[in-house]
Amino acid sequence: MPNFSIFKEPRGFIRIIQLIFAIIAFAAAASEECGAKFSDFGSGKEKDRFAFFIATGVIAFLFDLAILVVYAFLLESLPPVTVMAELGFTALWSFFWLLASSLLADTVKDISDIPGCEPSSWQAAVVFGFINLICWVANIYYLFKETKAAPPVTNPADSGPAAV
Repeated sequence: MPNFSIFKEPRGFIRIIQLIFAIIAFAAAASEECGAKFSDFGSGKEKDRFAFFIATGVIAFLFDLAILVVYAFLLESLPPVTVMAELGFTALWSFFWLLASSLLADTVKDISDIPGCEPSSWQAAVVFGFINLICWVANIYYLFKETKAAPPVTNPADSGPAAV
C-alpha cells in the first residue's frame, strides 16, 4: 500500500522539486541554440561540458524517480542505514551539480561571445543547474536531520526554572 505522507514532509517534497528541475535543466542544455547543438562542437571541452551537465541531470532525474518510488512503497521496511547512503549520494550529487553548472556557465559565456548568438536556453540550463544545486543542498540538511548523527532537538522551556 503506497504511503504518500512522506511527500508532505520537506524531504519528500524537495525530491519532487528536484525531479522537475532536473528535467528542465537537461532539456534546456540539450536544446539547439545559435543554429547548433552541443554535439556540433566537435571533441573540444565545450562538448564534454555539455555532456557532463546532461549526464548529471539525467542521473539526478533517475535517482530522484527511484527515491520517490522507495519513499512511496518501501520507506517503512528499509533499515536506517539507507538514510546514510542517501545522504552520501545526495552530498556527492550536490557537488556534481555545482561542478556541472559552473563548467556550463563558463562554456555558455564563451559561446555567447560569438556574434549573432544568444544562447538563452543554455543560459536557462545554467540557472536551473544552480537551482538544482540549492535543492540538493537543502535536502542534505533534511536527510542529516533523519540520521542518528544529528543532535537531538531540545526545548529550552523543558530545562527547568531559569536562575535569577
